[in-house]
Amino acid sequence: MVSKRKSSEKAQPDLFSFGPKPAAPAEKKAAVNTQTAPPDSDLRIYSVRQLNALVKVALERGLPGYIAIVGEISNFKCHSSGHCYFSLKDDAAELACVMWAPNFRRLKFKPIDGMSV
Repeated sequence: MVSKRKSSEKAQPDLFSFGPKPAAPAEKKAAVNTQTAPPDSDLRIYSVRQLNALVKVALERGLPGYIAIVGEISNFKCHSSGHCYFSLKDDAAELACVMWAPNFRRLKFKPIDGMSV
């Protein structure tokens, strides 16, 4: 069954239709791992903007609005701007993180490497 969109609804862009597949220069084709990449006829090359748009839509459609994460702090560094950069990790993965200065100023504890949060 095909559903019809109301004229007031905004159509979602088709992120896989940014025009014809661009021709890749010979030197770029050589950089493609032919053992893991599909044949050239199926290989689609995306611009940075296109990839960001694809990821944005995938995240907006597939993740809940609020996510709480538990992990161990590592490589914690605060810069002169007040922003703090660190990783949250567990036994299998690591996530790069940023805490903006206004949020850091509201913390009721001092983050240190090895702390579970």
